[in-house]
Amino acid sequence: MSTKSRANIAYDTFIKWANSYQEFLRIAERRALKVSPAHKQAWQIAFSLQRLLKRRQSSRFEYLFARDKLDIVTFKSLDSIAERLDKGWTEAEEADLRERMAAYRDNSWAIEDIQSKWDPHALDDARQLLENDSKYREARLALSERARKLEL
Repeated sequence: MSTKSRANIAYDTFIKWANSYQEFLRIAERRALKVSPAHKQAWQIAFSLQRLLKRRQSSRFEYLFARDKLDIVTFKSLDSIAERLDKGWTEAEEADLRERMAAYRDNSWAIEDIQSKWDPHALDDARQLLENDSKYREARLALSERARKLEL
């Protein structure tokens, strides 16, 4: 398989993976609000942050893909792509993407704002309620299965 074909497969797979995760977040948020309505605001903030983080990751992927900066090693797995987009992301890439794309810049600021105000223990008790919810567990398992099927 040519590098170009592998890149196109990785691109399509990554988009499906990101969309699958967004769908999971919709289900998970509905379940969280149902099983723990007293924590509504904290749940909404937590899920908003997760959506923003996935959008940021997708923007980074698009940026690197468009510039042909994802090497074949990165395309080995979805995990390796995610690692490149999160841990392997450079300050120079961050500065360039923020400069080029206002939506990315706004998204990054929103992430920073939420993270600066977030109490990491705000959902400790409520998280266990969610983890015990059978419909949430089903959604999480379905996400895992979709990711497994998409694996490069």
